[in-house]
Amino acid sequence: MEIKEIFSTPILEYEINSSLADKVEETILPKLKDLEFTGQNYTDFFSSPLVEYPEISDLINTIYSQACNFWKKIGFKESKNINYWIQDYKPTNYHEEHNHGIVNLSGTYWVRANQDAGNFVFRNPNPFISVSQNIINEPTDYNNEFYEISPKKGKFILFPSFIFHSVKPGGSNCIRTSLAFNFK
Repeated sequence: MEIKEIFSTPILEYEINSSLADKVEETILPKLKDLEFTGQNYTDFFSSPLVEYPEISDLINTIYSQACNFWKKIGFKESKNINYWIQDYKPTNYHEEHNHGIVNLSGTYWVRANQDAGNFVFRNPNPFISVSQNIINEPTDYNNEFYEISPKKGKFILFPSFIFHSVKPGGSNCIRTSLAFNFK
């Protein structure tokens, strides 16, 4: 018997070295006071970026390097055009389900996060999974409706931009700051 994996949905998870993670955190944290509250979280998505490329070039170059490997593996076109924004989550803050259209790849880098930070949640792109739960005997990677990732300082994820995703509300002691980005 052979089981073929068709229509797979890849994601990449990567952890940078701790000295770079500390440097990025030291650069971004003083700027959090200037973020705007959107009703869900704090961000500079709707304004000018608070962090300029030279301040985080080592991080962006690391992300780009891993993105090149990812593009090669999944057969997507490579892109050097990246835009990014900061998001900060306080207790009960969240980000409702959304996707980034067909821009190419999207991602999130966790500047800092504690145990109370809300998880990053992917929704299975198969639209019939949610209505097929009554036929599932045992949850597996093939039939789960959601896939969750716990945020961790120094870790980033890359994923095709069309995948719906969200951030669960943080707990009462939530600390969660991220740099979200798109390659166009």
